[in-house]
Amino acid sequence: MTRFTFDGQDHGAPVWSRDGRSLSFAMDRDAPPYVFAQPLSGGAAVALTKPGKIQKPSDWSSDGRLFFSSAELATGQDILVRTPDGQVRPWLQTPTLEAEARLSPDEKWIAYTSNSSGRYEVYVVAADRSNEPPRFSFDGGSEPSWSRDGSHLFFLTAHEIYSAPMTRHGNTIKPGAPLRVYETKELIRGFDASPDGRLLVLTEPADVKPMNVVVGWKRDLEKRGSAAQPE
Repeated sequence: MTRFTFDGQDHGAPVWSRDGRSLSFAMDRDAPPYVFAQPLSGGAAVALTKPGKIQKPSDWSSDGRLFFSSAELATGQDILVRTPDGQVRPWLQTPTLEAEARLSPDEKWIAYTSNSSGRYEVYVVAADRSNEPPRFSFDGGSEPSWSRDGSHLFFLTAHEIYSAPMTRHGNTIKPGAPLRVYETKELIRGFDASPDGRLLVLTEPADVKPMNVVVGWKRDLEKRGSAAQPE
């Protein structure tokens, strides 16, 4: 393992550029986390968006567009896109919550999550948003991830990973029945699919008990001892 960031800030949500030469990530530099990029060859992290609400990158297109989510007071969490010239505009902004935009390998389709049904589910829409997005999950779903040939879409629940096939005709896409491909009693915190179809899964034991820290106990104990003494 090689450490990549060293500036003393909190970092998260790393996303590879399509050419594999840079990483984008969220960093809380004197503000709630917003989006930065840094080349693997060295150099300082450069801010790609302005600080404000919490922001989290989700995918990078080959032409340099960066998709990220941002929490806004008026509309909740939305999906925005940053163009190579530095302009930021909404890509999907509705009264419900949307996040986790992921481009297909051919970049013609974008998977994302939305709670428009009352809970988070996975949807797929054409990159130009010319179709009505069908739902790929039916019992909750998050963190969509494309197979490397673009024929399947993976997504997860708390303890399971599913793979949904699809058929595409022009600007329409039809999901097949999701197939469960991985199950665990542990909580799944993230995953990704390798080119050969293997899954890299990050899990956390589900039975972890919280640790309570009591402060000021000695002072409280002394007070109780004093109160118990006869006058």
